[in-house]
Amino acid sequence: MLRYKGIDVPKQYDGGYILLDYRDIFPDEISKELDRVAEISKYLRKEREFALYGDIDFIPTEEYDEEDAKRQ
Repeated sequence: MLRYKGIDVPKQYDGGYILLDYRDIFPDEISKELDRVAEISKYLRKEREFALYGDIDFIPTEEYDEEDAKRQ
């Protein structure tokens, strides 16, 4: 939708805030869900970084299981 409207989409993992900035270009049924979409986008960015890179006390293969994979 953003590119269709001529808006350059930044190349980053959390784009939720961009959707909020352009809320007015979306139909009402989508616009009303954008706060949740932005929240999910932020959560997924953090989880992606942990899943790919881990941390000293966070080993992805030990922290994630099948339930995490099925989470919606």
